Amino acid sequence: MENRSHQDWKALPQRSIFQSGSSNLQGKEQNKELISGKNCEYSLDDESIGLGSTQTYPVGDSGSSTQRLDNLSGYEYLDHTADVQIHCWGSSWETVFEAAGLALFGYMTDLKAVRPDPVVGSVHIRAQGHDVYSLLYKFLDECLFQYGANYIILCQLKVTRVQLDDTFVVEAIGQGEVFDPHRHPQGTEIKAITYSAMQIIAEDEADRIHMYFIVDI
Repeated sequence: MENRSHQDWKALPQRSIFQSGSSNLQGKEQNKELISGKNCEYSLDDESIGLGSTQTYPVGDSGSSTQRLDNLSGYEYLDHTADVQIHCWGSSWETVFEAAGLALFGYMTDLKAVRPDPVVGSVHIRAQGHDVYSLLYKFLDECLFQYGANYIILCQLKVTRVQLDDTFVVEAIGQGEVFDPHRHPQGTEIKAITYSAMQIIAEDEADRIHMYFIVDI
């Protein structure tokens, strides 16, 4: 991505083109400082214009590599050669998809520094696949598109529909703001979603769903 000044970030058009090349965000090694630390509990900020019970703001150490959205859902970043593996979990398909989307944005910046912007408004995300794996891929790709096209970082995400039968569909509403390098800590830019080592595990007895996926950085 080409480097931009502070003024350029604010003036970005709604459908600006994602340019490859030098990145505004740091490399993987530099990003370790952003995501290393102790576990962190999340709760909804009282001043946000949020999405119901969706919880995204860390009240503890926001530099943790493990982020809990509530007692039953969350995500963590795992070391993986040149890329990064993300592990998400939740007590339902809705919460695990929420965790997956937030994990994507959380690797690129500290979500505690991001606030819902009324100018950006609500961002509607819809993905459809032929199975649950392609559905996860398409959903993450749609989330990443919000940054790639408009530099929007979502700090809140509420999944409103998950359909897993003849048609595989997930729909969500998100809120956030345009990335501002002067206010938002620079993590690592995620370039693409991959199918590499993707796993989805539903633990019926534990009432828990786990997702593992690798992103290209």
